[in-house]
Amino acid sequence: MVKACKLRGKHRIKRERMPLVGMMIHQDASTHRWVPNAVWDLVVTMDDATSEHTSMFFCDQEGTASSFHGIGQTIARYGLFASLYSDRGSHCFITQRRAARSTGST
Repeated sequence: MVKACKLRGKHRIKRERMPLVGMMIHQDASTHRWVPNAVWDLVVTMDDATSEHTSMFFCDQEGTASSFHGIGQTIARYGLFASLYSDRGSHCFITQRRAARSTGST
């Protein structure tokens, strides 16, 4: 007899894919523990229109350097793109909470 909780709104808003190759690339990373005693992040960069992987590699931890590496590989192989879509990882965005922490204010 547990009281049902209130439903939350949608976390993600569905959007249409870009119509042409190179208009937007998407980058994201995920942590994998496939090998005992080893943890790696898989960084994937892909074209939004076709889902073609333009860069994919393992690294110790996702961060600014790994993001730039994936973007660099994409540009070297396919040329410049129009826009980049990434998650809100702390190495990509500064939130108000993080900014307040780094300046010592609350």
